[in-house]
Amino acid sequence: MPAEDVVEILDIYCDKIVEWLESRGKLKRGKWLDEITAIKAQCKAASQTLPPTIKPLVQGAGATYFTVVEVLELLEKAKKEKGESVKNMFGSYNDASLKVWDGILKRYRQDNVYLAEAGRQVARNIRNEIPALKKTIEQANVQMKELRRKVSEYEVTAKKHLEKYTKECLALGIDTSKPDDNKSQVERSVSELPKYLAALHSATVAEEVAEAADFYSDFVVYTLSKSKPDSDTDNVRLRLLPCLKKMRAAGAEELCQPGHAHSLDKGEIRHSLLTDLCELSSFLTQRAKELKDSQAVAGSLFAAAPPLVRRHDIQRVATYQKALNTAIGAAKDSRLQQLVMIRKSPGYVSRLVRQLDSCVKSQQRCLQLAKDTQGRLDELLTSQQAAASNLTKAVAGTKTLRARLEEAISKEFGGKKVNIMGDITSL
Repeated sequence: MPAEDVVEILDIYCDKIVEWLESRGKLKRGKWLDEITAIKAQCKAASQTLPPTIKPLVQGAGATYFTVVEVLELLEKAKKEKGESVKNMFGSYNDASLKVWDGILKRYRQDNVYLAEAGRQVARNIRNEIPALKKTIEQANVQMKELRRKVSEYEVTAKKHLEKYTKECLALGIDTSKPDDNKSQVERSVSELPKYLAALHSATVAEEVAEAADFYSDFVVYTLSKSKPDSDTDNVRLRLLPCLKKMRAAGAEELCQPGHAHSLDKGEIRHSLLTDLCELSSFLTQRAKELKDSQAVAGSLFAAAPPLVRRHDIQRVATYQKALNTAIGAAKDSRLQQLVMIRKSPGYVSRLVRQLDSCVKSQQRCLQLAKDTQGRLDELLTSQQAAASNLTKAVAGTKTLRARLEEAISKEFGGKKVNIMGDITSL
């Protein structure tokens, strides 16, 4: 390729623009920084008389060579729109404000101070501002992920506490929508106790249970008389299932009235009753097994037995066992035990209420933590969005500044092509 066709390109690293210009005599080493400081102070003073629509361009750190160019253009446009002349016949500005900003522009151009300012800004953006904004966004994303996890965790935990509270309220038969009334609701629930005592009484005196008890007594007496003919069978019969016999003899009103001397709400009475029921159940279980294993000889063994003993079979024993299971279940009913404790023990009531209140407070605490965490998440999201917006502006501004610098530096070197390279190319 002929030498005259070779295009010389001036490659300049983006973070070395100022040094590159200094080394080629385009900047006065060590003096341009003081001049920039002085120019910015002049911009600040001159900005006080600018119209409100233009003033923000040069406020704070916004004052640069290129914003000064924009201010001057806007002021000229405003004068022209009013029909006023901008310059006199000698090419100088007529308006004092225009003269001030034109003077600032000339100071920027003198000794290429504006190139130093722009080069320094590009280096700062590449080295500091853009990486810092990216790091802020990255950290915010990590923190937001963690906060979202916590919000979800708090909400799930709050839901579990609510489910536990609801479950315990349902078990106690109280209204879940009135947590402030838990204590009185628990105390009032004792009104259900007679219903559970009646159910226990009804199951205990059922016809099948009575027949099973008679079957047990006759069976024991018969087998004992066979093995020990001189035994006191009447006394033996009397000692069998004493509490169950009392239940059959006593009236329902007496047994089902809480506080009565023989009421089933008394623990010792229920314990004795349950002992009898379990004894009878064990007998029936054993008899069912024996009948299943020796059905063929059962009839001959008990040919001389009382009618109730003679006519028993597996089906009848199963019927008795089913009735016994119902009675035992009624005696062991957890709600019955709970109502008895509520009636008799204020301390037990206090423990139940504390458990309910604990569920409510734990749920409320988790909901508040979720709300507070969501608030922090929202604030962080706003901050992250602001950083993302600033990053977009910084990248766009740096690209624009690069193009302007390449053009301006090219003019300083006779139109040679300038390429500002380095990390700026990856923006």
